Amino acid sequence: MRLNKKHINKVVSAILFAQVTFFSSAAYVGAATEKTLIVGRYAPIESLDIANVWDVSVYTADQIFEPLYIVGKDGQPKPWLAVSATPNSDGTTWTFKLRPGVKFSDDSALKAEDVVFSLTRHLKNAGGIPLLAPIVSITAPEQDTVIIKLKGAYPALLSDISAVSNGIMPANFAGQTEEAFFQHPIGTGPFVLESWVPGGTVTLRKNDHYWQANKPWYDELAFTVLPDENQRVQQLLAGQIDVIDNLPPVRFAELSKNPDISVTRSESWVIQILQFNTKNPQFSDVHVRRAVNLAIDRKALADATSFKTSDAASTIIPPTVAFYDPTTAAVDTNIEAAKKELALSAYPHGFSTTILTPGGDQVRAQQAQIIQSQLGKIGIEVSIISLDPAVVREKTHAGDYALRLQESISDVSDPNIFLTYHFSPEDGGSDSYWTFYNNPHLTSVLRQARVEQDVKIRGALYHEAQEIVASDVPIIPLVYQSRLVATRSNITGIQAIPNGATRFDSAQEK
Repeated sequence: MRLNKKHINKVVSAILFAQVTFFSSAAYVGAATEKTLIVGRYAPIESLDIANVWDVSVYTADQIFEPLYIVGKDGQPKPWLAVSATPNSDGTTWTFKLRPGVKFSDDSALKAEDVVFSLTRHLKNAGGIPLLAPIVSITAPEQDTVIIKLKGAYPALLSDISAVSNGIMPANFAGQTEEAFFQHPIGTGPFVLESWVPGGTVTLRKNDHYWQANKPWYDELAFTVLPDENQRVQQLLAGQIDVIDNLPPVRFAELSKNPDISVTRSESWVIQILQFNTKNPQFSDVHVRRAVNLAIDRKALADATSFKTSDAASTIIPPTVAFYDPTTAAVDTNIEAAKKELALSAYPHGFSTTILTPGGDQVRAQQAQIIQSQLGKIGIEVSIISLDPAVVREKTHAGDYALRLQESISDVSDPNIFLTYHFSPEDGGSDSYWTFYNNPHLTSVLRQARVEQDVKIRGALYHEAQEIVASDVPIIPLVYQSRLVATRSNITGIQAIPNGATRFDSAQEK
């Protein structure tokens, strides 16, 4: 291949930068001889086991594995490895027809038995995005047909199936051990794993057996770890990386004016939240939680920390997810009302507490400072504790925190998984997102909504669920976060999906 100026500059810059960052240069060397797309990410992946991963690992694994249905750019599930899904009259049996001609990256054909194996395995694993469908059996009566039988109606099935955790892999790990398979996984996606530096660069190679003709355009896709936001932007401007798929809001306006950079803003299912540890003595008191809710000015916080690229949140379901209810409005900031609510609690004169934030996250740091100032007005003195994100996660899961700033995301377009995960300790598998909140009535409402086939009745149940959450306030929704993506201006075809995924299979250079 003839070298172009972009590739030469990218190689030279990367070699110089490697002396400082200590990243593997393998991905960059490839750029000199092949078409390579380099993406700057804030954290390394931990695993490619799709049934047991969260966070940024998901957005690498989804380049390798694909589900039967996939989340489209509009947020709705659409046929992918399956061309159709047909329910019976009572919604308890679904028949999936597989897309003909699909192959795995090892050139073996996709068969129904692979689907049975993959989905059955996911049902037995609870470490990642859960599959909450009440599945009784998954069978393969023919090589191109999969039948899923349910205990009862479950209208969210297609949405659930579209999560990457339901990606399809060869049956029995293609004859390998489970551990060996995920070191070099085999999937139907546009890319395959080429190399993986623990804690650093992951390089993927084009899947030569990909079922979509003439895709992907790039020979390699490299994810490099650049925890510092400013460093990611500097490398984009220098041409050392090509894409930032989570651009810091503070740089959005500036980069929008740069002719060398293309910046897009789109809807997402991400909510920035403040969560309470309801086992904490102060925050076990609903009046304290309500007082905090009344004291926080969401709009001021959203405008200040997103530089007006995102909107203040009202209810816990994002506007782009089904059954979002705009009538469940966030309370207006009212310091006097907050003081009166606090007076109803066991701590009428206030108290001291802490708020936990991930280190290196400038947005969370600024949010914490704003909340610290606002809560101080009602007598709640807040100390900010900033720790490594992994430590924050450990402390949260152990219940060793009082307040935590975090972002949360709905992985699918139906609210069932999202609400169950955050508010149902019995069904969600996360102790109500580690708030340890438990409202049996809310759990009952969510269980009813999960199986209700009448859209109007289902909508009424989710309205009630949002009202309960707004009253009990185990979590305060702060900001509906927009998706901000920046690329080199000569790159087109990248799709930002509301669930946080980024599709690179159609990406190419002009």
